[in-house]
Amino acid sequence: MRPSPILFIYVALVGCSPAPQKATPAPLRLTVRQPVLDVNRSHIADILQVAASYPDRTTFFRDSAGSMVAPKYGDPMLDRAAEALSDIARPWTLKKIQMAYESETELDRRCHLLRALAASRDPRVAIRLHDLQGDPSLEIRMAALTGLWDHFVQYDGIWAGGTEQMFETEADWWTENKDRLSTAARALAEQDDASELPTGRNLESTAPAATR
Repeated sequence: MRPSPILFIYVALVGCSPAPQKATPAPLRLTVRQPVLDVNRSHIADILQVAASYPDRTTFFRDSAGSMVAPKYGDPMLDRAAEALSDIARPWTLKKIQMAYESETELDRRCHLLRALAASRDPRVAIRLHDLQGDPSLEIRMAALTGLWDHFVQYDGIWAGGTEQMFETEADWWTENKDRLSTAARALAEQDDASELPTGRNLESTAPAATR
């Protein structure tokens, strides 16, 4: 039986059809998460309690056993920090965690403390975490970067980059938002008693020699 002419026409049309084009992802629009600037951060607030109330908190994540669990404080890495730093009495105020970071000599604990500071979403902390991108310790740089990424950087679109792209994107984010963050940081500094809450730049920029 001879093939139908319709079949030949169909094959010809399909063969001439252009290959489907991959959609080009829209460029990321990097902004600051709103709670950083819109929520008044009192120096007596407990960071863990505040973090648990964020509207963009992580609902579930997969733990090391492969089970889906809900993070207690809305951030799996903050949960781990709370466990590792359980010897620090609550409330975890910004001043208390900042002073703990400055005096800590153990690298792992310093990284956990940076996560706790990031969870405050205080613009002064954002400035300090950006400054720490120049720290000689890769672990400190990564802790500061992931803290910024998870608690300060907000973007529209789908992120598909790796660590190197995260560092580059953070630099772009900082360029776009540094003036806004600096203005907010100055406003908070004027509100808070300087003796109760030092500015973010008082965080030591380098780890003690014992941690390197």
